[in-house]
Parts: sequence; C-alpha cells; structure tokens
Amino acid sequence: MKDGVTVFTSRRQEVAESLVGIDVVEVGKMSKEKAVAFSTTSLRTESKDEIAIKQLVTELDYLPLAVAQAAAYINTNKLTISEYLELLHNTDADVIAVMSREKPANALHVRINLLIW
Repeated sequence: MKDGVTVFTSRRQEVAESLVGIDVVEVGKMSKEKAVAFSTTSLRTESKDEIAIKQLVTELDYLPLAVAQAAAYINTNKLTISEYLELLHNTDADVIAVMSREKPANALHVRINLLIW
C-alpha cells in the first residue's frame, strides 16, 4: 500500500500550523478573471451565464478549492448556479438553526459537521 496525503484547508494560519506544523502550503486567491475562466471551463451547465459565474466566484472569495468544489457539486447534481447559491446561503441559516438547539458542548461539533457536509 502506498502512503497517502491528507489535505487540510483553513483560512487561518494558526489553525493550519497546529495541524501540520511548518509544512503549510499557502494557496492564494485567484484573480477575478482567472476565477471566472476556471469556473467557465469547469462547469458543464448549459447556461454559462457570466453574471451568475461572477456572483459565484465572488461569493466563494476567489478561492481555487472552493470554486473547484462548487463546480463539481453543480455538475454532479445538475444544478444551476442560482440553485447552488441558494443552497449555499441556506446552509448558513441551517447551521444557525441547528446550533441554537444544541447544548454548548455539542454546538462546535455540529457546526463542523454541517460545514463539512
């Protein structure tokens, strides 16, 4: 069996360093133009509405992994960009609703699971 690689992602340097020590590889944001081009080539949707794509990449803060994952999710589930953005916005509301019902000890665990899901 070959050795595998585990990738952790975080926007916070201290979290990354606590997980992997000094082996942190920083991946910066793409420019708006590169993010739009990457999305356009990654999306299989019939409607490649440039306005919707710009809204998507802006919402995802031009982060390459976020854009790639969004495109894969949209393609796999045959969604429009608008449908994906609606799901993305509703996820925040779902996290808040679930966390408000949880005991403080479980709230962080629930938030982590919902964000990963």
